[in-house]
Amino acid sequence: MQDRPTIGETRHYFRGDDGYEQARSQTVWNARTPQRYPEVVVQAVDVDDVVATVRYAQQCDMRIGVRSGGHSWAGNHVRDGGVLLDVSRLDQCTIDADAAVAVVGPGMGGSILAARLAEQDLFFPVGHCTGVCIGGYLLQGGYGWNSRILGPACESVLGLDVVTADGERRVELQIVASRAVPGAGLDTPGIVMASPVFADTEQEADQALALLETCPVRDSAIVAVPYAPADLDTWYSAVMTNYPTGYRYATDNMWTSAPIDELMPGIRSILETMPPHPAHFLWLNWGPSPQRQDMAYSLEDETYIALYSVWKDAADDQTYGDWARSGMAAMEHLQTGTQLADENLGERPAPFATADAMARLDRVRSVYDPDGRFHSWMGRV
Repeated sequence: MQDRPTIGETRHYFRGDDGYEQARSQTVWNARTPQRYPEVVVQAVDVDDVVATVRYAQQCDMRIGVRSGGHSWAGNHVRDGGVLLDVSRLDQCTIDADAAVAVVGPGMGGSILAARLAEQDLFFPVGHCTGVCIGGYLLQGGYGWNSRILGPACESVLGLDVVTADGERRVELQIVASRAVPGAGLDTPGIVMASPVFADTEQEADQALALLETCPVRDSAIVAVPYAPADLDTWYSAVMTNYPTGYRYATDNMWTSAPIDELMPGIRSILETMPPHPAHFLWLNWGPSPQRQDMAYSLEDETYIALYSVWKDAADDQTYGDWARSGMAAMEHLQTGTQLADENLGERPAPFATADAMARLDRVRSVYDPDGRFHSWMGRV
């Protein structure tokens, strides 16, 4: 047997080694770990480890999948064969409060970064869920807290260290429907409208939230809290009731500008067939979007709709596993594209960037990764 090139002192596990399966499965936050098996899993702790891994893959003619936080619902980074590079341990963080600049590693958790910034009265639009790390989050655009106003997080990036292959009102309106709302003490189906406002004063927050007072069904609400001061920790706690750890997930989503009367038949079907909590339907008012910088990151539109099927028992995979995909597929004629953060491209290919943006990305990839060393997206169209 020909000797393999070495990966140096970097901790790694070849398929068949003790610890391989734990190293592979722990890269996926979704308990529904994909049945795909890389040849080797590398757990990098610094940039030198990353460099050594890429060089190893080049010598062995292997492709590379990269994981930072592992919150890709589809487990995009886990592929058959090749190298799975886990950079979750590159989680360093330094903050220059005077310059309002933070230098962070790809494995830095967004919620942890937010807490450290808040200690110095600073803010960055990190992801909505705990555990989402900066690396993958930024590569998918970065739709996070207050991004409707501040823009996707990638617009706030000043620079990157790269290892190559050789809104008028300050309101973010979220509507979540599920079979139960445990946070409100409800075991019956419910629709929650939540609107985090980022404001400098309570008066400013009151003015922004006045929009919700115009809701025509407000008087029918089981619970109505017009204004409650809160911090990001509180919001994270509320959000994560819909995303418990150790569960199995299947997701899909769409951007759309279709009128509500065209969307409602599909939405009714989705709500009628929704699995038990914590499975849920998310509606997010997004547009009109401001002019973005000259960059390629995703598509945007007036409305974002996402489905999350969440269940505990693997025996229910056939029962609940296709609800999100089939729900979005039935409304596909109304979509303008999909968002990478909650994508299901491997099972339902959909456009996620404009044709011009994809062409530019391909040109960049052809220069920096001419041999296709790093995996592309599953189900690209």
